[in-house]
Amino acid sequence: MNTSVEVSCEQIKRKIMSRDNKTFRHNSIWKTIIVIFITTGFLFISVLGVQAQVKSTSKKILTPLEFKAKLKGPILSPPTAFTQTFEIDYKGMAKVITRALDYGCKVVTLTSGNSRYDRLSFKEVEKLTKLIVETVGNRGITIAASGDWSEDSIINYVRYAESIGASAVQVNVPKDIVRDTSTSVANTVRFFRRVVANTKLGIVLHGYYSERLLKELVKIESIVALKEDVADLNYYVDRQIVFGDRLAIFAGGSDARYLFGYPYGSPAYFSTLYSYAPEIGLRFWKAIQNKDLKAAVKIADDYDFPFMKRWTFPFWTAAIEYMGGSQRYIRPKSGETQNQQTLTEEELINMREFLCGLGLKPPECKYCGIITEGVALPQNEKRGGHVGGKVDGSIIIAGGNNWSADKKTKSWLKNSVVFQNDKWIAGPDLPKPMAYSMYASDNSGLYIAGGTSDGKSLLNEVYKLQSLKGDSKGWQSLHNLPKAVGYGAGAILNSKFYVACGSVNDTVKTNKMWVLDINKDGSNWSECSSVPGVGRMFPSLVACGKYLYLLGGLATTSPLTPLKDAYRYDPQKDQWIQLADLPLDGYAWVSQSIDDSHLLVTGRAYGKVDQSIWVLNLKDMSMHKIGNNVNPATTAPLIKAADKQWWLVGGEPDANKNRTEKVSIITLK
Repeated sequence: MNTSVEVSCEQIKRKIMSRDNKTFRHNSIWKTIIVIFITTGFLFISVLGVQAQVKSTSKKILTPLEFKAKLKGPILSPPTAFTQTFEIDYKGMAKVITRALDYGCKVVTLTSGNSRYDRLSFKEVEKLTKLIVETVGNRGITIAASGDWSEDSIINYVRYAESIGASAVQVNVPKDIVRDTSTSVANTVRFFRRVVANTKLGIVLHGYYSERLLKELVKIESIVALKEDVADLNYYVDRQIVFGDRLAIFAGGSDARYLFGYPYGSPAYFSTLYSYAPEIGLRFWKAIQNKDLKAAVKIADDYDFPFMKRWTFPFWTAAIEYMGGSQRYIRPKSGETQNQQTLTEEELINMREFLCGLGLKPPECKYCGIITEGVALPQNEKRGGHVGGKVDGSIIIAGGNNWSADKKTKSWLKNSVVFQNDKWIAGPDLPKPMAYSMYASDNSGLYIAGGTSDGKSLLNEVYKLQSLKGDSKGWQSLHNLPKAVGYGAGAILNSKFYVACGSVNDTVKTNKMWVLDINKDGSNWSECSSVPGVGRMFPSLVACGKYLYLLGGLATTSPLTPLKDAYRYDPQKDQWIQLADLPLDGYAWVSQSIDDSHLLVTGRAYGKVDQSIWVLNLKDMSMHKIGNNVNPATTAPLIKAADKQWWLVGGEPDANKNRTEKVSIITLK
């Protein structure tokens, strides 16, 4: 305690004990007492606070041998992440580290390469070091790492690393020391002796060290580990054989690389899997622990090898971001005139499709998509505004229109083509040309209603294609629609064919809906409650669970007015309710049910044709993009081909009188 404070306290004590001291009554004395007690109280509280803080943040410094004993299994070396404004994404990096710890990773390290020291200040490296130490806490061990710095800077850093509780420090040899000459061996040994004189931490070597140099360095007891970082894997194996008893030698690179050193006793390895897919990283590590090399090789074969073949820094950081980790941006280093390239939108889609192909998707993403190109329609069969479905297990499209090569003549089609035996063949003709019709299919066949045969007049005819063979082959007439209508939408729910909205003449768009019971022969159309909102063309109507859903559409063509409103229809109550708007406006959407709360949606037009494919969550009307069709296409049918697989066949790729023969195959996982 401060001496002056002690003296003052003693003086006050004497004054209090003296009955004859009249001056005690004075306010000044009371003020003195209050100040002194407040001061001493604060001092006491302050001391307690410091003690509590030291107690809460203290972390036992491991001896080099204790660190070596704990250096086992996967090592997370996360790339330094940056925000879009090139600030370090500390929060995102903490998330990546915590997730790895949750999946059993016990070692987290910095390294000058992955940690992007070439674009960080010394202070930022210190802050990054503190982040990993504090994030890991007592859940594992941490390895700090020096950069290509001067000798004095390295010494300052290793002292700092020890002061904040790092478990060990990986030390790079200063650039001015050239290894493996007689002089440099002595200089290197001198340098490391200086390092260990300034820290109690275990020292990790990094990179290539000749056998001659290592024989000298292992005489320094604090040097206990080596991160191999050499392209030639013989170096990894050789150093493990010669020095594996003395040093914990671990693999740099990726998980699969460990398979080369593990049989020789290498205790640990850098894990790329733990940075973006820790659940797979854990599977690999468990296979190693169980000595099931066959399973470990298969995991490496299925995940690590394919990923590393595509590996670039932008690809890696984008994969981490997509899988729920830190942000993907890369800060330009000093002297760069341009930012290091991040992935383009198309490259991001390809990356997501690649991960989906591996069965990997973010926790919040229920489905991911793989988009491949199917067998194209014959050139003379490409079309737009057609219908499609599945009959007798075969995909079929029918009707629509096409333009001549010189774009002068528009043909209205009545023929159909069927995909059988891996090729498109002719199917049964419609009774008349029909385009922009309402349609739907189920196990009982393909249904088509209304539309136009010439682009001028509208149709009210309705047909059913029940089978492609036997007595049921060919299109059968059903009851006509109550009125001629085209450019609307159709869906089947509970064996009832619904037709909604569309155009009833050149100027009038309807919001009416009709239903036909397709289970009852000779049944007629009934009118349902009208869709709320304006009349519209080209909405999407889809059955999902117990309900119908109607999405978007086109209110007017001049000016072009795409819609984003959405509605749900309950057939039991004959009642519509309005849902939250779609995130995007559009028309000519096509959609199919994935499950009771998700739709697959594509084919959007909005003045242009969107190539995107989305999964729409009906619970909150959010849309998650899962990829792109092989080319833009609208007014094309989206046909369920198999479980979790749909085909988008043909369509209009633009507004320039073109039609496409392309087929996009969308597979969800």
